[in-house]
Amino acid sequence: MTTFPKAKARPDNTPTWLKAARSYYGDAFETNKKEKLAESMADWCEMDADERGFVLAHMQYLNLLAQRGTQRLLLELRAMLEEVGDELIEVVEAAAEDLGDEGEDPALDEDDDGEGAEIIDLQPPAPVEVEPVTPSAEPVVDIDGEEPVEDALPVEPA
Repeated sequence: MTTFPKAKARPDNTPTWLKAARSYYGDAFETNKKEKLAESMADWCEMDADERGFVLAHMQYLNLLAQRGTQRLLLELRAMLEEVGDELIEVVEAAAEDLGDEGEDPALDEDDDGEGAEIIDLQPPAPVEVEPVTPSAEPVVDIDGEEPVEDALPVEPA
């Protein structure tokens, strides 16, 4: 069985919301033994409704802080992707200018077999008209056509 090395804790990169959650609730939720988890559950049951409500509100607040951090990272990532996207557009435009006035890529002129490049039509096929089928009033028969099928649903004429 393959075992993967555990990531080393880097306190300098740990977000503050995670530090707070671990300091307040780490002993209760990050247990490796069933006995410790049972103790945490018993402690939770001993709290009155106001205490539980406060703990839940505090955990939700920490969750919101985590979501804010995630949003910031996503915004930074989006900005980096836009920058890369702009650079990619510039490269494509420069390559198009290098192709000349014809606007054709010489690499697409011929296939490997020496024939011209095949143009693929990417348009959807035209719709096919289908005539509606009306059920007949004749009884349903088996494959041999000899006996009516007993358990077939009755067909009502249209």
